[in-house]
Amino acid sequence: MDGVTDAPCRTMHALHGKPDVVLTEFTNVEGLWRGSDRIFRDFLYTPAERPVVAQIFGCQPEYFYKAAHIACELGFDGVDINMGCPARTVANKGGGAALIRLPDTAKAIIRATQDGVHDWANGQTLEDLGMDPARIRQIRQMNEDRLLWGDTTSHDRRLLPVSVKTRLGYDSIVITDWVQELLELEPANITLHGRTLVQQYKGEANWDAIAAAAEIVRKTDTLILGNGDIHTPYEAA
Repeated sequence: MDGVTDAPCRTMHALHGKPDVVLTEFTNVEGLWRGSDRIFRDFLYTPAERPVVAQIFGCQPEYFYKAAHIACELGFDGVDINMGCPARTVANKGGGAALIRLPDTAKAIIRATQDGVHDWANGQTLEDLGMDPARIRQIRQMNEDRLLWGDTTSHDRRLLPVSVKTRLGYDSIVITDWVQELLELEPANITLHGRTLVQQYKGEANWDAIAAAAEIVRKTDTLILGNGDIHTPYEAA
């Protein structure tokens, strides 16, 4: 969650709760490439968080391609695309849950991210993409700083899984159609929040709609995770 799950928060969760996977706050892809250097703080993490996934958002496929390279260079264990944020500042620019209304753009974004991961794994560098050398040095320094926490700077050229976080729809539930659009790109995982964008966080999460999506997804190699209104271990089960 933006402004909440920063590196200290995630590290405490990792040390004491030992979750199966940890995700960063969502981070703007264009900002990662050419914004303020402060944005890299969103991608700080400690080895205790592994497996740790870089969560990104935006609306321009070309910047997702570049952001995928950054996530790979920083040694993340996966890349998650946020297509579920309902905030006006994000959705009004065509990002987050607004992408539910733009399936062609959404698929182009997933494809660009997958291509970025693939090209980095095959040897392409940030220098090849023309990134500002000062930003490259900052990324490399972040890797070096993580050594203090017991991590090793890994430059293994491996394919990272690409996943998607989304909602049931924009102003109505369209999840059965929407999830089939996403599955065309074979994401490693789809995390589904049981509300529409218009609902924000009001009302109750619709687990029947999540179940309908799960019936479609379970026939593929993609994993599906449900999200929303889980308050007890019983509800989680």
